[in-house]
Amino acid sequence: MNKRNLLLILILTTILSCGKTNQQEVEDALFHARQLLTGGRCAEALEALAKIPAQPKNVDYLKLSASGHACIGGYSTPTFFLTDLSKVSASQTAFLGSLATFSTSNMTSNASQDYLSLKTAINILLLGGGNTTSSYANRTATLGSLDNNNLSVFALYMILVELGKFMNYYGNVDDSTGVKGGGAGINECYMDYTDATAQAGIALQGGDSCDLFNEGSADLNASRARQCEGIVLFNNFIDIINNVSFSGSNSGSLGNLSGSVTSACSAGATFNAETCDVKTFSECVNDTTNIDNVQIERYYGIIFENMHI
Repeated sequence: MNKRNLLLILILTTILSCGKTNQQEVEDALFHARQLLTGGRCAEALEALAKIPAQPKNVDYLKLSASGHACIGGYSTPTFFLTDLSKVSASQTAFLGSLATFSTSNMTSNASQDYLSLKTAINILLLGGGNTTSSYANRTATLGSLDNNNLSVFALYMILVELGKFMNYYGNVDDSTGVKGGGAGINECYMDYTDATAQAGIALQGGDSCDLFNEGSADLNASRARQCEGIVLFNNFIDIINNVSFSGSNSGSLGNLSGSVTSACSAGATFNAETCDVKTFSECVNDTTNIDNVQIERYYGIIFENMHI
């Protein structure tokens, strides 16, 4: 081998050894983001992830990206387990109210940064795998059973926290008891109800604070998008809790919820299938044909009003 060829080989070897592969760059970014999150540096962790292309099928990337936004929103898995999980009631009529008593549930504005950041985190997890439509089955198809199970369990924790915020604010609850209509606001129902079927569904419960049908939250009445937030959160909760497998002792009583907390939403004379199945926010907002105002009233009246006494 002549000296010229040897020199070229040495130059190429040096260049290749100094440059990082794409996979190395991804792994370095994930490691750096993980270290930053450990130190509570939420925004910097997201900045580290932003330096690499999105990795929609990389579960570590999805978890770290969601964790960064959740961190900005004040979410903490240790707080969820050590402080709030024991408050969860498996009673069908007390479940939603119990979430409203979480230490993180009290919010004073539907534009709360904590609420919006956690919403972003949840959407990252629900649409993991590059899916455009959220469902446990879709994520399994793109990520595999094991990775999706882990991702969905993480999403479940966040959904319960976000539902707590939603129920607390729009349900006008007493923070200590979770009782709907017991807060400082004036509404005793989630919405105003004009549909006879929704009204009849509420009346069946009896003894509830929602005893008149024009005592809804003005904020919720005014926005289909906000109404869809509640529907999509709860439909995803039902979808996940009926499909995930919990392992270890950290799950607490969550494993029992699938057998005790169920949705009264099933396709038939009362509900359209789309209303019961919608788990993607944009789909709920845009499908005004199948998920019309009547369907939304029935969802809130029959499900939320009766599951939050």
